[in-house]
Amino acid sequence: MLKTFKLVLFGIASLLILGIISTKIILAERAMLWGNVCRFAVEGYDPHDVFRGRYLQIRLNATAKRTNLVQPYGRSAYVTIGTDKEGTSFFDELRSTPPESGDYLAVTLPYWRFRVNANREFESPFTRFYLNEKLAPKAEKVLNQALAGNGKARLVLRVYNGFACIEDLEIDGKSIRELAAAE
Repeated sequence: MLKTFKLVLFGIASLLILGIISTKIILAERAMLWGNVCRFAVEGYDPHDVFRGRYLQIRLNATAKRTNLVQPYGRSAYVTIGTDKEGTSFFDELRSTPPESGDYLAVTLPYWRFRVNANREFESPFTRFYLNEKLAPKAEKVLNQALAGNGKARLVLRVYNGFACIEDLEIDGKSIRELAAAE
């Protein structure tokens, strides 16, 4: 009896874990297939972390206008995405409900978020760009050179129904993978 109960409990736990993982995979695939392309300017770069492996740790501007945020103590919100004349995307309005049209992301608000200034900060949903570990040192060098010079680094996302997936990191319109492989 006890052995059967443990097997059933194990089966339920396994199905729950597979369901959660499958949901994330399906959301990412939907974003990659049907999502709109958004290019966000990369503001900064942090060196790699020796304990987490090789990746590019990037920083985006994670502030938005203070509008329509009805629940000031909630942890989740939605941020709309706007695009400037050059085609660079930016986080526009922080809201408590998703907009009826246009691109948006579901974001998490930090507890310390409410300041007196005109902007509202949120936790940036994208801080790491993973790529092949052999290319990572070269890509890091290319990104450092671009950010130190006049190069434009943009994180390319696919956004669909509040969920986004990283597609690429571009330096002056070229993929960082191509630039790192050529170096």
